[in-house]
Amino acid sequence: MIRSITSTLPTFKTLKFKSGLNILLAEKSPGATKRQSRNGAGKSSFVEIVHFLLGGKADSKSIFRSRALGDYAFTLDFDLSGEAVTVTRIGGIAKRSSGRSRPQSLIVNGDLSRWIPNGSLNNDYLLSNEQWKNVLARAWFGISDDDDGKALASEIKLPEASARSMFTYFVRRQSSAGFQSAIQCSNKQQPSNQKISLSFLLGLDWTITRRIEGVRARERIARQLEDAVRANEFSNVIRKSSDIRTELAISEAKSARTRKQLGDFEVIPQYHEFEQEASMLTREIEGLSSAQLLDLELVDSLRDSFREEGAPSDNDLIRLYAEAGVVLGPLIQRQIDDVRRFQAAILQNRTAQLKSEIESADERMAARKREVERLDSRRRQVMQILRSGGALDHYTALSEEAGRAEAHVQILRERLDQSERLESLEIELELQRHHLLKELIDDIRERSDLIKEAVIIFESLSESLYKKAGHLVVGESDNGPTFNLHIDGDRSKGINNMQIFCFDMTLMAIAKRRGLGPDFLIHDSHLFDGVDERQKAEAIEIGSAFSIEHKFQYIITMNSDDLPRNAFSPEFNVEPFIIKPYLLDNDTGCLFGIRF
Repeated sequence: MIRSITSTLPTFKTLKFKSGLNILLAEKSPGATKRQSRNGAGKSSFVEIVHFLLGGKADSKSIFRSRALGDYAFTLDFDLSGEAVTVTRIGGIAKRSSGRSRPQSLIVNGDLSRWIPNGSLNNDYLLSNEQWKNVLARAWFGISDDDDGKALASEIKLPEASARSMFTYFVRRQSSAGFQSAIQCSNKQQPSNQKISLSFLLGLDWTITRRIEGVRARERIARQLEDAVRANEFSNVIRKSSDIRTELAISEAKSARTRKQLGDFEVIPQYHEFEQEASMLTREIEGLSSAQLLDLELVDSLRDSFREEGAPSDNDLIRLYAEAGVVLGPLIQRQIDDVRRFQAAILQNRTAQLKSEIESADERMAARKREVERLDSRRRQVMQILRSGGALDHYTALSEEAGRAEAHVQILRERLDQSERLESLEIELELQRHHLLKELIDDIRERSDLIKEAVIIFESLSESLYKKAGHLVVGESDNGPTFNLHIDGDRSKGINNMQIFCFDMTLMAIAKRRGLGPDFLIHDSHLFDGVDERQKAEAIEIGSAFSIEHKFQYIITMNSDDLPRNAFSPEFNVEPFIIKPYLLDNDTGCLFGIRF
């Protein structure tokens, strides 16, 4: 319970509270026109003071670091888990002797021995804001708030249950868009933080959500690995590891063969000269073979002519004369004999010439055969030399090919490793998701009594405000627990705000039953924007009765003309719950007593 808020600022309006319902009103100052707004009276500033004194940040944009307020202290007197405690804080920056600045320490008075071992003997403490946050975290939620995440691996930090986040459900801030959604207490709150905070407050195992976030973080790594694999493949299609493994086996064998060829390779200095000699020998052998073929054809032709050569026969001529009855005389007979001798001489000369030509051709072919054999023998020697090694540039080319083959093998090995890791990780993450979903389902079933109580409280509260009861549904999904609220007509701003009212009251009731959280709930006037008069009155009456039933303090800030005095039930008198002083809409009557 908050008892009071004070300040060393002389113009500050000291606020004193009591148990149960408290209404902090902003009134119109005397003579104020209808056009004057009370937005600067200090209603939301009161909420900011509570956060400032209970672990909130005070960065350079904070009003408590402004010139108007930076040198003044603010003090909160409240009960911390049954202990009377006062905390004082100054927003300004203190100067060290070294010239460096540092945030002002908080002065805390009270028995903090349950949360600070070996504490102060006289219950006076000088704490940093981080130390004070840890005290509040241990006192209200039994946790440490010194880190917002613990490392699962070097590159992954998992969200923890945050006392500051859970506290914000009990003291929502308009400056952080705290009245946009019931399940979201700030516009900067991550979905994982919502689920963890609400799981913690409603009694579910919040560590399941934490581990689900670990799976999601590893899934993001898997997607990055998948992108890397795609980039290596130069394609949107990711090949299976089995396909890559086959290609790798073939490439490794090719690389091994190339390396062996390179190892067996012998560089021959005159390799190109030997290549030229082998080419020249081949051309000479081909020329001799062509000439040999021509001589073979010539010999065949000469031998045919030799067989066809012979002396012409004169028997036909003699028979012809005999048949004609002509008797050849001695002179004619002698002439025939002379012709016979002449032809025989010609035939002898022709035969000798053909024989000589055949012998010459045979000698040429024999000489060519010997030359071909000599040349071929030399060519075999040269080719043997060429086969035994190669030129330096051949060796260099072979070496480059071996390098390319080995590089390709290495690339395939890396792709195979990535593909196997990706496939293994995807299977592992899928199994973990199924396992965690089952854990979550089992947890919701095992804690059904707490969930049922929350559902009934929310339904009862919403039914008191509207004809049809609203619903709080706690479910499960692959990404963790789900919390859904519904009241008929919940598209309107007023009904949405009453959802927040019912949900906050439900959280407070469950938290009080479990001994968690602060024993006060604060609702800024923005909660009632767009809410009908009757629902405003119902909500205030419900809040009053509910705070007494569940033993907590309920503080509302509101403009005086928004207070539905004529809509309350006859038995409810609102006046005793309005705290003094009223805040006014002028410079001196606002909470700080000054404008800045």
